[in-house]
Order: sequence, then C-alpha cells, then structure tokens
Amino acid sequence: MEVREPFVHLCGKNYIKRHEEETKVKVYSNYDSVELYNNGELVGKQSGDKVFIFKLNQAKHRIEVKADNFTDEMTICKVSEPNKDYRLVGREVINWFDDPEMNLPEGYYSIKDVMAIYVKMLKELEF
Repeated sequence: MEVREPFVHLCGKNYIKRHEEETKVKVYSNYDSVELYNNGELVGKQSGDKVFIFKLNQAKHRIEVKADNFTDEMTICKVSEPNKDYRLVGREVINWFDDPEMNLPEGYYSIKDVMAIYVKMLKELEF
C-alpha cells in the first residue's frame, strides 16, 4: 500500500514580476481544502481535489497557503511591462498540457502510448 506524505505547494514561485492586472495563484495539495493568505490576511478557503486556483488583484504580495500544519509561501509584485527574461526568444513554447493534439515526433515515446506497446516491443527483442 502506497502512503503519500501530506503536502501543499504554491506554483509559479519563479514568476515574481507579473504584469497582469489580476494574477492567478495555483496551489497543489493532497488535502481536501486549503487557505490562501495575502500579506497575512485570509483571502479565501477552497475545497477541491489536488488543484486550487485563486485570483488576486496585482500589487506586492507575500502569499502563503496553509493546509493543516503545512504551509508554503512566495512573494510576487506588479510591474508595468512584461519581464523579457520570462520569454523564450526564437520560437514559441509549446506545452502539451495546453495542446494535447499537438504533433508528436515519430520514434519518440509519448504519454499517449500504452504499456502493451512496450511489452510487445520487449518480447520481440528477446532471443
């Protein structure tokens, strides 16, 4: 039986300088509910299943999330222009989460493959 340690995690800690008027704060947790604090004040509580999304108007924030005795924190701030260091120069970034039908290169494994393919391949390799 697999035992999972309880956790709570704020996503986007490296995305500190944000230019949007309203920003999304995403939380991952294996708790059923989490509480989000901004500069020490409760923003809200959410119940859900593993992913929680809060929206904040932009300013300078010290954000903390709590679930039971577990916490995580980060600081973000509003800037007037997008930070060029957050952009990849030369081509657009493709995220397969956003476009699950994107072309997959021939000859590479993918999340769409099933174990039966690998079992068959291993049996063919046996002498």
